[in-house]
Amino acid sequence: MRRDQRRRDEYATGRSARAREEVPASQTFIAIDVLRMQPEFRERIDWLIDEVKSAAPASGYNEVLVANEPELRTERERLKSGIPIPDGTYDALLTAAARFGVDDSGLHE
Repeated sequence: MRRDQRRRDEYATGRSARAREEVPASQTFIAIDVLRMQPEFRERIDWLIDEVKSAAPASGYNEVLVANEPELRTERERLKSGIPIPDGTYDALLTAAARFGVDDSGLHE
């Protein structure tokens, strides 16, 4: 077994493969349906977002953004236009495809 695989196995199981003794490991996952407790939650959040975005932007900025807004914009743009790949990375993909006999016709611009 490769060393990195052994470490992943140790982490996942909480057991040390070398010492065969348990190591401290704990995970807790909780899912809460906030709408069951506060049916008006979405309206409150929409109000809060409107309040935050109505503030004047800081000097040097055009608008106020809320959490995850930049990431959602990037996702929409990349779904529309594709993911930008640096030229060096693109060339390395073409080289690797040729080296391993992979059809690279789908990699060309």
